[in-house]
Amino acid sequence: MTLTRTSFITFLSILFLAIQHHSSYGAIEDPGSIKTSSPPCVDDSIAAGSRGCLSGLRPCSKVIKETLDVVREKVRKKTDYYYKGIDLDFSKPDALTSSGSIQTPVCNPGAGELHKNHLGQNCGEVVEITKHGVGSFHDDYGKMEIAYLQGSWIASLNCYTKQVANEIEAKKLRLSPACEGLGKDINKLFSNIPGKSTVFLSTAGRSVENLCQQPEIKTFTSSSVPDFCKNEAKARALPSDFAKHRVAACLLAGARSATESAFADLAVCEIVGRANASYTKHFLAEKAAAKIRLKKEILNPCSSGLAKKCVSCARKITKWRKCTEECTTSKVRNCYQAKFPSFAQQFVKSIYPESGACRD
Repeated sequence: MTLTRTSFITFLSILFLAIQHHSSYGAIEDPGSIKTSSPPCVDDSIAAGSRGCLSGLRPCSKVIKETLDVVREKVRKKTDYYYKGIDLDFSKPDALTSSGSIQTPVCNPGAGELHKNHLGQNCGEVVEITKHGVGSFHDDYGKMEIAYLQGSWIASLNCYTKQVANEIEAKKLRLSPACEGLGKDINKLFSNIPGKSTVFLSTAGRSVENLCQQPEIKTFTSSSVPDFCKNEAKARALPSDFAKHRVAACLLAGARSATESAFADLAVCEIVGRANASYTKHFLAEKAAAKIRLKKEILNPCSSGLAKKCVSCARKITKWRKCTEECTTSKVRNCYQAKFPSFAQQFVKSIYPESGACRD
C-alpha cells in the first residue's frame, strides 16, 4: 500500500511523539532549505558501533539495497503493465483501477525492438506517405511510429531508474519540482532520527557499549522489524532493563520502517516525474527534438533530388504528371521506411543512454 503524503506525516508524527530522545551529534542542515534527500540510514562504519545502535537507524548497505529492490520491482511492474496497454499510477491507493489506457503494441526502439517487441508483438508499418502537392509529403504517424513513441517513454523510465539508483547509492537523491514536497517532508522526519539516543537505550541502566552487543538488541538495527516486536518468545528473552522500553523501541522501528518505505515511494516519484518531463520535452512538445530531427534527417533528405530520380517519367507525354507523382511518392516512402527504424533507435539511445546520463 502506498502512503499518501498526509497519512505518512500523521503516522510518523504520532510515533515520534511516543518516543523521547536527545541529540548526541552536531546540528543538521535545515531540511526545508535543501533540494536533495538522503536514504534514512547510517553509514556501515558507524552502524557497527554504539553510535549506530543509538542512532536508531539501520546500516546504509541494507537500506539502500532494500530500497532499490522495491523501486526496481515497481518500475518492472509498471513496465510490464504498460506493454499490456495499462498505465499504473502508484500515487493512487489502487493503481490498477486508477490506471489509464495505452495504445498497443509498445516497442522500445532504444532496446532494439524495431520490428517486434519482447512479447513477440509486431511493431507494425510506418505511415502510408502520400503527396500533398509539389514538394510536400504527409508526415503523420503510422502504427510503427506510435509503437515507437509509446516505447520511447519506457526508454525514458529505464534511464531515469538508473539515474535515480546512482543518486541513491551516492546518498544524495536530487529532488525535482514534482516530488519536492514529499522529499522535504521526509527530510524533516529523517533529521529527527540520526544522532538521537532513545530513552530505552540511554536509560537502560548499563553501558551502551555493553547493551548494544546483546543479541536481542542487535536485531533492532539489523532488521526492518526487530524480532522482539513480532515474537513473544524473543520479547521475553530481552534484558530486564531493556524490556520495559520494548514498546518505545517497536514504535521507533515502525517509524523507521515507514520512513524507509516513504523514501522508496519518493524514488519512484522522482523516476516517473523526471521521465514524464523529459519525454514530453523531447517527443511531444510542439518543437520537440524528435519531430525536428525526423524532418531534418529523414523527410527532407528523402524528398530532395526527386526530379532526377524520376527523370524517366519525362518521356511519357500524356501521363508524365501522374508518373512523376507516383514515382516521387514511392521514392520518399521507400527511403523513409528504410531509414526510420535506425533513426528512431539512435535518437532514443542518444537521449536515454544506458549509463543513466539522461537528457532532461
